[in-house]
Amino acid sequence: MFTLPAPPSAPVSLSWEYESSEGGVSLRWKSPLDLGGRSEVTYGVVCRICPSATQIQPSVCSWCGDSVTYVPFKSGLKQTKITLSNLLTRVTYLIQVSRLHYL
Repeated sequence: MFTLPAPPSAPVSLSWEYESSEGGVSLRWKSPLDLGGRSEVTYGVVCRICPSATQIQPSVCSWCGDSVTYVPFKSGLKQTKITLSNLLTRVTYLIQVSRLHYL
């Protein structure tokens, strides 16, 4: 009988650094504390633009769109670092890092 692995827990210790030359930010995080019995975890990053710093719920924010670039890419990341570029000044962003798990 085959038993599916449990989903990994969320990434931890998210930090960011302003990238003035890129017009964006670099994000770093640590692997989940519980890998759910897996040998590796992949990550995805979601970017949203929010109306204000006091309204940052995903339901009131819109997608960043194609103008934002992700290096190396925004989904299927095996490393724990990404750089988002072409972000606008004086705009509130909601950036979420999540672990992806596949069956």
